[in-house]
Amino acid sequence: SKIFLHSMIKKYQNRMSKFNYSKNNLYFITICVKKNFCCLSTINSSKNNTKHTIELTIVGVIINNQIEKLKSQYPYIEIHNYIVMPNHIHLIIELNPKKAVQDDIPLKSVYNIITPFKNITAKLIKGIGVVNFSWQRTFHEYVIKDYDAYLDISEHISTNHQNWEKDTFFTTNTIC
Repeated sequence: SKIFLHSMIKKYQNRMSKFNYSKNNLYFITICVKKNFCCLSTINSSKNNTKHTIELTIVGVIINNQIEKLKSQYPYIEIHNYIVMPNHIHLIIELNPKKAVQDDIPLKSVYNIITPFKNITAKLIKGIGVVNFSWQRTFHEYVIKDYDAYLDISEHISTNHQNWEKDTFFTTNTIC
């Protein structure tokens, strides 16, 4: 449900102890820019304010390209849905360990996929002169437990930009 999703995003999620984050599951990931600075994209409204579109900044293009590269870098993951918002990104990632075994690829956990992603993107962004860019130290993850939760989360990702002003991470702070 929408209430569940909102509360799940709003509060910091501790990783579940003794949970194997490299097993076959769907994971909802949220990664935020440090201090929620808006430098990844802008949300543009139509004249009558009924339709909102996302325009990626150069920083957002780097993020988007690196998300796409995850698919080839880790052939055992599938990215079901993602969005690059002004100060955060959402992804639904599925890990398929069978594919890693089948292709004789070392299997990495969600943490060991997302942490290098954050490091590489930060380095690339600083390399274009955005020297103050950094991600928040941690990231939010949620193990998607059933199909209804998957549908709610996927809908949230697909429509997140339509409700930007109501978003938990909304801010007008644009210094990166």
